[in-house]
Amino acid sequence: MKPIVVRSLNAGAVEELLDQHGRPFRSAVRKKPRETPQQLGPRGLEGDESFYEDHHTPNMAVHVFSLDRYPYFEELAGKPLPVPAFGENFSVIGGIESEVCIGDLFEVGTALVELSQPTERCGTPGRSVHVHGMKKWAFASLYSGYYLRVVRPGTVRPYDTMRLVERRLPEWTVERVNAALVRELHDEALFAEILALPLLSGDWKARMHVLRARLVAGKLRSAQ
Repeated sequence: MKPIVVRSLNAGAVEELLDQHGRPFRSAVRKKPRETPQQLGPRGLEGDESFYEDHHTPNMAVHVFSLDRYPYFEELAGKPLPVPAFGENFSVIGGIESEVCIGDLFEVGTALVELSQPTERCGTPGRSVHVHGMKKWAFASLYSGYYLRVVRPGTVRPYDTMRLVERRLPEWTVERVNAALVRELHDEALFAEILALPLLSGDWKARMHVLRARLVAGKLRSAQ
């Protein structure tokens, strides 16, 4: 796997924004790059916030998105996108979804972090950059980004490298887990296998339970 370089460290507070229709909404999606060393703790970068508390649990302490994916979205959007357009804390070079796995341990700066789950994309980044369709494009491509939990707090800096320390689940890339949620939720055996993964976050498993229940309920209604 090629090196993963943290090109930009981003953090920010909740603020009131306007979408492309001039409607207000509150979010911390428009995070600001930090040029100085930053403390990384169990809840992420110091001073970082999320409007939804369940989007900023210890399992979702650090949101990572690869700059390698920006050209795909920019081509569809028809314009350049600001960094961090996806509300990520680490804008990285490399580290795409097909190259990293659930449970990967990385050293970054003096911190130790563990890949906990994919990001389930919502519509907020699209509202923020005034681009309709970003959520749909993310689901279609499986270009989601992912979250890290902080195993050992430390100091991180722009241009630090995320150095892979240990890979425990090489067959479970972020891309594969994404595909299970987006395209294969009907597969009962695969669903059970993913729920049994010890290093996949409970937050992600709970979300899979909700979506699986909706799928089953929909099948029951259609059969009546």
